[in-house]
Amino acid sequence: MAHHEPISKSRWIVAQKTEASYWRGAEVLQREIARIEQRFAPILSRVAEKLDETSNILDVGCGPTCPAQFIEQGKKTYVDPLLDEFRRTYPAGLPKGKFITCLAEDIHLPDASFDLILSIHALDKMHNPELALNEIERLLKPSGVFVLGISLYSAMVARFHYYIEKYLPGVRDDAKPYFYCPHGIRNTLERHFTISEVVMLPVNRSLTSFVQGQDHVFICTRKNHNSQKLE
Repeated sequence: MAHHEPISKSRWIVAQKTEASYWRGAEVLQREIARIEQRFAPILSRVAEKLDETSNILDVGCGPTCPAQFIEQGKKTYVDPLLDEFRRTYPAGLPKGKFITCLAEDIHLPDASFDLILSIHALDKMHNPELALNEIERLLKPSGVFVLGISLYSAMVARFHYYIEKYLPGVRDDAKPYFYCPHGIRNTLERHFTISEVVMLPVNRSLTSFVQGQDHVFICTRKNHNSQKLE
């Protein structure tokens, strides 16, 4: 499907409540931070290696793991609609930086403000991913880089979840309204950015691996910026 139909506001609220409940679990934060650091931190560090202490970095849909914290340089801004909830749950668990509680679709910051924008495991939980990407595109500097981390599924599995969401809501995954396949996310991203590089992270193989998502990292630039593949 070329465009995902935006979910309703009530459906998104259900997803947000499910997400908030998950993060209240015992030792969830420590486990998820370790996973993000092990899988994504090396890529983020490589992408950010040319930045300095004056560079501006935006972490969209940061959750309580705040993946931008694994980038040594730069000034960090963290955005998530559940940040107030996370700060209550983990009063000493979030890193230093500027925190903004708002939707990814409506971030009240000036155009072309950020050298690097990242969004790790967040796009498929947003109210309207297309509008969120519009906002990221607006906020990215002409020479900036956008890094998207997302779990992708086979076209068959993604379509299956789409029909479950639409016709059998009683058995859906409440926390995750959108399931993307590689072709679908490429079409979505290329409406906003030029994809410079794609990294596929390892998946645990099993008899059910064909229905599992595989983490992908898309490294993107603004369409009007001439760039070569990142090395």
